[in-house]
Amino acid sequence: MKNQFLAFTFFFIPFLSFSQIDTISVNSKISEVTVFYSGAQITRTASVNLAKGTYQIVLKKLPSNLNEQSIQVKNITNCQILSVKMQTSTFSSKERQPIKDAQLQIEEKESKIRSLGAKLDVYAKEEKLLWDNRLLGKEDKGLSVTQLREAADFYRLRLNEISSESMKLQKEIKTERENIQEINKRINVLNAEIEKNYSEILVSINCEKVTNSTLSFSYMLASAGWIPYYDFRVEEISDPMAIVYNANIFQSTGEDWKNVKIKLSGSEPLTKTSKPELQKWILERNNAQSAKREVYNADGSAIKGRVKDFETNDPIPFANIVLEQNGKFISGTTTDIEGNYLFKPIQPGNYQLKCTYVGYNQVLIKNLWVNKNAISFNDILMKESALNLEAVVVQDYKVSGSREDGVVTYIDGVKSQEIRSIPGVKISEEYGFTTSKSKQELIETNFISNVLQRNVTNLEYVIESPYTILSDGKDYAIKIKEVKKEVDYHYLSVPKIEADPFLICNLIDWQDLNLLDAKYNIFFKGTFIGESELNTTETSDTMKLSLGRDKSLYVSRMQVKEINDKKVSGKEIKATSGFTINVKNTKSYPIHIIIEDQFPVTERKSIDITLLDAANAKVDEKTGKLSWDMILQAGEKKELKFSYSVKYPQYIGVDND
Repeated sequence: MKNQFLAFTFFFIPFLSFSQIDTISVNSKISEVTVFYSGAQITRTASVNLAKGTYQIVLKKLPSNLNEQSIQVKNITNCQILSVKMQTSTFSSKERQPIKDAQLQIEEKESKIRSLGAKLDVYAKEEKLLWDNRLLGKEDKGLSVTQLREAADFYRLRLNEISSESMKLQKEIKTERENIQEINKRINVLNAEIEKNYSEILVSINCEKVTNSTLSFSYMLASAGWIPYYDFRVEEISDPMAIVYNANIFQSTGEDWKNVKIKLSGSEPLTKTSKPELQKWILERNNAQSAKREVYNADGSAIKGRVKDFETNDPIPFANIVLEQNGKFISGTTTDIEGNYLFKPIQPGNYQLKCTYVGYNQVLIKNLWVNKNAISFNDILMKESALNLEAVVVQDYKVSGSREDGVVTYIDGVKSQEIRSIPGVKISEEYGFTTSKSKQELIETNFISNVLQRNVTNLEYVIESPYTILSDGKDYAIKIKEVKKEVDYHYLSVPKIEADPFLICNLIDWQDLNLLDAKYNIFFKGTFIGESELNTTETSDTMKLSLGRDKSLYVSRMQVKEINDKKVSGKEIKATSGFTINVKNTKSYPIHIIIEDQFPVTERKSIDITLLDAANAKVDEKTGKLSWDMILQAGEKKELKFSYSVKYPQYIGVDND
């Protein structure tokens, strides 16, 4: 049986004569992307129409930083794959022709602007001539009324004509300049493509008969990832809790994922899969086993900044930014409307940035060091120039002190400013999908159609609705699904510390929800309460979530003066304290509330503490904690009293409040 997929290997059929191979170049499009916590697998398809024979199919314009070992090519119907290899590609003169055509358009429009400017200048001179000769006739001779009227009519008519024509010319010049700006933007986009390095995959196949089929292939890229997060939403305590599953997807792979189907996976295929092996343990040597995983992926490192005009400090939108390392293309992007750019995630190390924009000198930033799990902030200042893009301004980033300190100095030839890398967001290394079936109290509603699939090593979300994720390092939020679960609510009040009760949600059997280690946001009645982090290694079946204060409930705590007393007997002091807690349900429905307080405990044998009255509280003798767990009906009020005594020697100072 033929293998369904052919991994990236080099092998050739001995009898194959490559002189007989027809080479066919085809363009492919992204059909599906599987995003892992670190990295992504891109699946592309290309249509092929082939007669019987042997061919070399060239799959063009693929990212230069794809992982060669990860290439997989699916067999074509009625064809045998003979070999697969990869090579770098460059733009041909034919592919560069659109830039030359656009530059010719600019030259034509600039020529037209000069012609329109010349006409405008003629009108300006004519207007000046008329204005300078506005006094008609000689000073000793006057004009008749008829002559004066005719002269006035002539001046008015001609000056109006000049003004109208001048306005038309100015408007036409403005339009041509705007057209030039649009062409420059188009040139920037074309230049961005040419600045990128590309790879090509060469697939040699032998077709047994005429084939009209689709070629499917895939490869791995490291500069991508996703992070899960959740929204826990509660409207009323009588309603189930809504749990919204979300994901932030980001990538700087150098290619945009436009309108493609997304899969979210919890595995890390770029992690080395070699099994661990124990080495000989010689007691007197320092040869402890290393438990560190070897991972080929990017971490939380990133480069971000803004491109601005050197003179005006205005942002420059749509400028081209290319990220390189050791002369190798890593990624490329363009600035947004505010001039911002971002590369995330990337591996720590030394980088080079190249920034180009039509009408400005190219800027080359060298020695840009990026620390592990940190963001390097780097603004780029560009000087306007009439020269072509060959003019280059070099900006050198030098490390101050050791590289680990995260301090770099920005040299732009005029001034320096110190930029410190700050901690970035780490990409979680381990998440585990669970396969438990949801219980009957779960009500699931998908924001978008999705399927939870199971494969060999993990589960993955299959998002049916297509998404567009640009190669700009920014977070793109996807709502995966919503689950509604019946939960137990109760109020918790600790009036000794806080007067306001807190609403607590008990999420029972939360392991059935397939939750991951991630941040979550809490919303109560549409109001954001706060955020926290899930720990899926927690062994308890119940997760407790605080939904914030509820000021509508009344709880008070006061000392009982009649009980409070202090007596001295010989060398001993006996102090008695008592407190009253009043709680009232001001709501129109019953509530479950837990009141907590305490009495003191001691580790000294010379001190004797006695709990006199606990008012039916649950007592923890070791910690001194008192708990009242009760149901209060609508409008119901309860009074809780407790008291205790402390007997201690006079030489010991005791605070029994």
